[in-house]
Amino acid sequence: MTSIISSLTANQIRSLSTTVIASLTTNDVVALNSTQVKTLSSAQIAALRTDDIAILTTGQISAISVSGIKGLSLSQLAVLDATRIASLGTAQVTALSTNQIEDLDSSQIEALTSSQFGAFGSAQVAALSTADIAELSTADIAAITPTAMSGLSTDDVAALSTGQLAALKTGQIAALKTSQVKVLTTLQITTLTAAQIGAFSSVQVAALTTADIAELTTADIAAITSTAMSGLSAANVAALSTGQFAALKTGQIAALKTSQVKVLTTLQVTSLTTAQIGAFGSAQVAVLTTDNIAALSTSQISALSSRSVAGLTTAQIDTLSSSQIEALGSALVGVLGSAQIAALTTADIAELSTTSIAAITSAAMSGLSAANIAALSTGQVAVLKTGQIAALKTSQVKVLTTLQVTTLTTAQIGAFGSAQVAALTTDNIAALSTSQIAALSSRSVAGLTTAQIDTLSSSQIGAFGTAQVRAFGSAQVAALTTADIAELSTANIAAINRTALSGLSTTDIANLKSDQLLAITTAQLQALDSGQVGAIIAAYHAV
Repeated sequence: MTSIISSLTANQIRSLSTTVIASLTTNDVVALNSTQVKTLSSAQIAALRTDDIAILTTGQISAISVSGIKGLSLSQLAVLDATRIASLGTAQVTALSTNQIEDLDSSQIEALTSSQFGAFGSAQVAALSTADIAELSTADIAAITPTAMSGLSTDDVAALSTGQLAALKTGQIAALKTSQVKVLTTLQITTLTAAQIGAFSSVQVAALTTADIAELTTADIAAITSTAMSGLSAANVAALSTGQFAALKTGQIAALKTSQVKVLTTLQVTSLTTAQIGAFGSAQVAVLTTDNIAALSTSQISALSSRSVAGLTTAQIDTLSSSQIEALGSALVGVLGSAQIAALTTADIAELSTTSIAAITSAAMSGLSAANIAALSTGQVAVLKTGQIAALKTSQVKVLTTLQVTTLTTAQIGAFGSAQVAALTTDNIAALSTSQIAALSSRSVAGLTTAQIDTLSSSQIGAFGTAQVRAFGSAQVAALTTADIAELSTANIAAINRTALSGLSTTDIANLKSDQLLAITTAQLQALDSGQVGAIIAAYHAV
């Protein structure tokens, strides 16, 4: 019979009924070659006696087809010794049903190789008992694929030894479900390497307890990815030690949610390095408590980014000390808005360097209070840019002291508009130098009030250029005294606007000098009323 079996072709073997298969003797089964074994169907395999299965060689075992493996009954599977179990190929292992896996005894489980465990699916892993998992070597554990990791029950995970946990690859760690992470003990968490911690996602980090976080080393903390940082609960963030906090990378700091930043303690904030402080965004800075802001060192203040300073609230600005304000420097002062500038005290303004004063944007200048304007030193006033001068509100111009006004350069004076000039006090106007008067724009001269004109000295009047005189209105011309008129050059006389000539009194005309009379243009003569014309004729006759 043996010689007959070994002579049969694969097709003949395949055609044998299960009854014939069941009748095969042990010698017949031993005589089957690997090609013949491979052709056996699952039904034919199932028809073999357990004694026959037990004597199959490792070569014959490894030749069983995937469908044939599925045909192995639990009793047949139970007779396979460790050597035969180890001979199963990965495809055969993958074909094992959960019932077959569940029925394997501990010696058979132990006989499985790492590559075989690597062929397990999640359902097959789930079929292993906690006791089975506990017996797996670190190599076996490391061989389980990330997709199969979900098959581990929470009991299995909780029972993993520190050695088994340490053997898990980052891909396996990343594949753990939150329910699995939640059951990890603090001891198990501390066993994980920084690389493994770095594989955690935000939802996995969220599954860690405050006690777990507290046990993480600084290297572990630094390994948490920026995207995973959002998983830290407010309680976990508040519980971070200063050492752990100091270990955070700038990318991690930048990734903190505002809800996380809100719970930072003053001790944590003051432990931040300048690089970490510089990583804060505007929204993060805006949620720091006033106590945190007040506790920042001047070096930390200087390290804030322009983007983050823009987030400072007025309450936070109000908390800053003068030395902290000074530490902002011109670059950071330059990003403050009008509301933030308005929160600065007179003492704060006094601490700003001339460079910082010059850095205040034109739009933010409106935030300076009247008290702050009046308190500006002459040095600070002198550095104001023309754009800043032009941005001053009339309420701010009104409080300028005479000392401040006389400090203004001709370029600064030239930046004033008509409404601003009109807001200057008569004392300020009277104190202007002739070069400052000459620097006033035609637009601003038009804003001079009659009271201001009346304050001007003859020498100041004489400093006006033709373009400025041309801007005079009739009321302004009427405010000029006879002495003032006498100071006007012939060019200025000729520049008086025709519409403004009505402001000249007959007395003013009568006192015109001969060269001034000759400077009157035909167009101006034609604009005079009869009384003024009579005064002109009389003045000519008197010359």
